[in-house]
Amino acid sequence: MLKTLVGAAAAALALMSAPAAFAQDWYVRGEIGGTVDGNVDVSGVREFELDSGLVVAGALGADLGGGLRVEGELVYLDSDVDIPGASADVQVTGLFANLAYDFATDWPVTPYVGAGIGWAQTEHNNPLTRDDDTNFAWQVKGGFGWELSPGVTLDANYRYLSAPEFEGSRIGGGARVEADTDAHVLSLGLRYKFGM
Repeated sequence: MLKTLVGAAAAALALMSAPAAFAQDWYVRGEIGGTVDGNVDVSGVREFELDSGLVVAGALGADLGGGLRVEGELVYLDSDVDIPGASADVQVTGLFANLAYDFATDWPVTPYVGAGIGWAQTEHNNPLTRDDDTNFAWQVKGGFGWELSPGVTLDANYRYLSAPEFEGSRIGGGARVEADTDAHVLSLGLRYKFGM
């Protein structure tokens, strides 16, 4: 897992390096929030709902000008799965290369949209299986940034996260279990731009 995430980190930084070389402003961002909806679709069994859960994220980014930003982001999600009469949860840890666009307005807030691709580990703990799997993941994002002071921005975010397809060993043997996980997340964060 560590080697995989380190490799993903190197890929994300390489993806950022060319355009970021021309960037005027670097920034860091942190956010915390929770899942508000989502599903775990277990192949051949049924679809289960995600309960509300914790999501934390941190990013290093560069403002390219013209409203464009690129960043590398680490995301962690931990949510219970609504399975009647059973205890179950899912954790996702992923690294994403994101591209975002800030819309220029005359408002005190700046709306933005973004998307990211990356590599993530999904871990399911449920009555059928306890295992983890690592693979491709993606997300789309949107929100508003409110500049609190020069270089400090409050972000209000929505993201849709599609976690890697999970394929784990069934407890007690038998066929392997496949599951797709997706989550809708709301969060608040702070963005700090260096040199301001």
